Amino acid sequence: MRRTLAAFKFKPVIGLEVHAQLSTAQKLFSPSPHRASAPENTLLSPYDTSIPGSLPILNLECVEKAVVAASALNCVLNDESRFERKHYIYPDLPSGYQVTQNRWPIAGRGALPFGNNNKSSEINRIQLETDTGKSTTRENDESDDIQVGSAVNIDYNRAGAPLIEIVFEPDIESPEDAGEAVSTLQRLLKHIDVCDGKFELGSLRCDLNVSIFEGDDDSPIPPLNELGNRVEVKNLNSIRAIVAAAKFEFDRQVKVVESGGVVSQETRTFDKKKLVSIPMRKKETSTDYRFLIDPDIPPLVLSQTKDLDVEALLAGVPELPEQAKQRLADEYGLKPSICEILISDQIEMRLFEDTVKAASSSTPPYPKHVVEFTTKLLCNDIFALKNEKAGEPHKINSRQLADTVITLAAGDINMKMAKDIIKIVFDRCQRGEDTDVKRVIEEKGFKIMKNPDELQELCQSVVNDGAFESDLQVWIDGDKKLRKKLEKFFFGKVMAKSRGLADAGRLREALLVVLGQQSAKK
Repeated sequence: MRRTLAAFKFKPVIGLEVHAQLSTAQKLFSPSPHRASAPENTLLSPYDTSIPGSLPILNLECVEKAVVAASALNCVLNDESRFERKHYIYPDLPSGYQVTQNRWPIAGRGALPFGNNNKSSEINRIQLETDTGKSTTRENDESDDIQVGSAVNIDYNRAGAPLIEIVFEPDIESPEDAGEAVSTLQRLLKHIDVCDGKFELGSLRCDLNVSIFEGDDDSPIPPLNELGNRVEVKNLNSIRAIVAAAKFEFDRQVKVVESGGVVSQETRTFDKKKLVSIPMRKKETSTDYRFLIDPDIPPLVLSQTKDLDVEALLAGVPELPEQAKQRLADEYGLKPSICEILISDQIEMRLFEDTVKAASSSTPPYPKHVVEFTTKLLCNDIFALKNEKAGEPHKINSRQLADTVITLAAGDINMKMAKDIIKIVFDRCQRGEDTDVKRVIEEKGFKIMKNPDELQELCQSVVNDGAFESDLQVWIDGDKKLRKKLEKFFFGKVMAKSRGLADAGRLREALLVVLGQQSAKK
């Protein structure tokens, strides 16, 4: 039987290194654009492939994104930082080195609260660096360890793309906490528009550093020199993989120590299918990488950089996810689960708020039915339609959604009609057509029947239908319980005849009037 973590006399210590690709138009040191969907080797400049004579030009937008991320993560900005060359030989690294900031990072000494702010992981540093190219094997899987003789394809589109590496202190005490911390970071970076957070596109990647020490659940983490040898697990590309890799590596190290062995300090990769870590190479040291200051890139001094206003940047940092979550709950009375959905996408959250304000004639607190209708149409219908298009951004604006909500709140349409309107507007907007909600309502004849005389006439046409004569007689002769049952029956028939256009409340009133008239005749 598989033992649980608590069954051991050992505890894990986990440190995270998260690589986040910045949401910028161009690469870190070249004017080349970068996007995951481009054909292979089409987004290149001479510098990206290390053509002799090509020189780097720092992209200030990348610096701005790094500054915003540092502020959101409570880090201390370093006015001066420097770029270094980290040397290693790999096919997807044409220059033979990666540009990074190992010794002089742009920021340090921060913290990431997670787990409803009950826990926190300290941040050692945030450094700007370049990404590598992408290696793929015949199976089209991104390769972490290229074997001798294997057929490998190299796409250099990603080479030189801007990254921030967020290096955490080794202070996380369980695999689940590691997953929760990265999930919180993913949500934060996406919310502040620093990184799109898409693991599946390689925009976010995580390395784990795992070691163990003897202790029970209450034992504090000892100093680093008292921990076991550190093992790094590279390039984890999902929260599930992070948790699974941490669990496996902890179990593996415990078994090694319990059997009298010594855990090797090494770098490993993770097999997502078998859920096991596999040795790649011995763990490198700083000496192995031969860090040297890049002679082609001057020091980055924030206070002296032209066209970079750090104070304005920091003043413009958007509210953080937890702040937004609390505000949505306070201003709109939303449940925590709905708040979580909305804060996961800044654009959709803005659409929600703009719609509620446009559909309301008051200031907070906003009408509950307006908030409810907006939430349902956005979170259920628009999100579902967006997912059908593989997450393609939709083009519905707040005016279109607000017009639908206003018409629904006025009782002129029902929820089914509102859903149909949203689908029509969604499809037309995706085709680039100018779409007016009122015009759609007129075209499709979406209008609730509310006139009492019309509703009574409709009810009479059903009740007096010979096909329901026996049902009518049962209603007339029946007791209260039986009448209730037959009223539901007739209500369904009349609503069907109206093609769902009748106002439910007024239709029920009209039906009772008509049935009462029939009873009086008898």
